Order: sequence, then structure tokens, then C-alpha cells
Amino acid sequence: MTTSLDLFAGQGSREIWQEMVPHEAQSNPLLMHGILALASMDLARTRPNERQVYATRALAHQNAGTRLFRNMLEQVRPSDSHHVLMIFSMMLAILAFAFPHACDTPPDFDGILDLFSLMRGCKTVWFLNPESLAGTALAQWIKATFAGHPIKMKPEVDRRFQILRARLKDPADILATDQLIEFIHKELATSSDGVSNIGRWPTMVSDAFWLRVQNHEVDSLLVLSHYSVVLGAPNFRWWTTNWDSILLQAINKALSATDKKLIEWDYPAMIEFADSYKEK
Repeated sequence: MTTSLDLFAGQGSREIWQEMVPHEAQSNPLLMHGILALASMDLARTRPNERQVYATRALAHQNAGTRLFRNMLEQVRPSDSHHVLMIFSMMLAILAFAFPHACDTPPDFDGILDLFSLMRGCKTVWFLNPESLAGTALAQWIKATFAGHPIKMKPEVDRRFQILRARLKDPADILATDQLIEFIHKELATSSDGVSNIGRWPTMVSDAFWLRVQNHEVDSLLVLSHYSVVLGAPNFRWWTTNWDSILLQAINKALSATDKKLIEWDYPAMIEFADSYKEK
């Protein structure tokens, strides 16, 4: 019950996460695994003396749910269970962002990529025909929660992106940068309950770019580091806090001294860049 109150704010969120989801989970193993994973992850965060026990339990339920999720995507017509798949995909995104808060030490760079890859696996559901959800309470809640109030691109942020784009040569890096710029211009927003679409960009980028990131291509890591300005935007949910610094710290450790010199890496400046939209 407490965990559901902390996921999202607002009366509409209470109806979805305290009433609809628990009710459907009683007869749906996928949603039940999601609920138990979220509850265990929250307990791992709030009970440090028992953190390992609850974190292990959370990952067990997450993995069991993920296997069911993938089977449903392959075997069931999406329209038959779209709302269930949509709910669990949101649970996976929350679990990915929540994981570092349930650990004694933050994940390294490859660990963060694993978390982002978990979200990338949800994009099949997010891009399904929305008509199957039309008129449902879930659809109305999603629209109200994630529409938000657009954040205007600041001139200093725009300048930094133009500098970044000018140095890039690989088409995948350039496209990913353009997608990030467009996302900030059109979609980055804080909603009335303090949730922004912070997890969307990693699902938008091409497989070619993601492969370059996984291979630690230095320019691709530089592009990824600029995602920190999205992660640093106001969000006010425990599972999304401090992700700008979590990402930048991991990239800073992953870059070799040679790579840092090659791209003129300035860690303090990137921290300041990530804080661009935070209240001073």
C-alpha cells in the first residue's frame, strides 16, 4: 500500500495503483510479480539492514515477470492484453530507475546499460496501437500523468547541444543527438504530480547507436552523457532522484584518461549542465 502511494501522486494514481492493479493482479501472475517486485525494491531501499534480502527478492519477481511478459508479447495478440502489458512495462521502467536506490553502491556503466536495456525491451508495448486502450481509466491516467507542462529549452543547453552535434561523425550518434534535442524541445515536461517522461529517450534511439554505447564508443558515451540534463529535470519521485549524477559518475569512471582527453571531458561542467533545470 505504501509503495503504491510513492510511485505517482494524484487521485487518479491512487485509483490505478491501489485499486485497479491490485484487483487485476489477484488473477494475473504477471501483475502480481510486478507488484511484489516493486514492494520488495521499496523495502530494500527503506530497510538497509535487510537490503540484500529484499533486493534479491525483487530481482527474482522481476525476472519471473519479465519471462511471462516476453511470452505474452510473442504468443498473445497485443489487443487482448494491451492494458496488462502496458502496466507491467511501466513497472519495469520504475524498477530500472529504482534499482540504484536499493543498492549499497551505484551500478557501474555496464550495469546502467542493462537497466536502460530493460526499458528498451518495453518499447514494443509503448508503440502499440493506442486505440485498444481508448476510453479506459488507464488511458485517461496516462494522458493526465505524462502530458505535463513543457519545459522550454534554455539557450545555454541549446548551445551545448550544438557544440556536441558539430563534433560528431557517426550517423547513429548524430541521429541520437537530434532525437534527444527534439525530445527536450517537444516532450520533456514536468506534470502536475512531478513526473516527466524521463525514460523515453533510451527507447527512441536506434539499435546501431545502442550497440555503439554498449561497445563504449567514446563519442556515443559523450552523447549519452547529455541525457543527464533530462534526468536532472524536476521529477520529485524517489525512484527517479539523483539519476543525473548516477549516470555521469558511471560514464566518468568508464572513460579512460585517453578518451577524456580526446573529447575534452569536463566532469564538473557536465554536473553543472545536468543541473540546468533544477531549482536554484
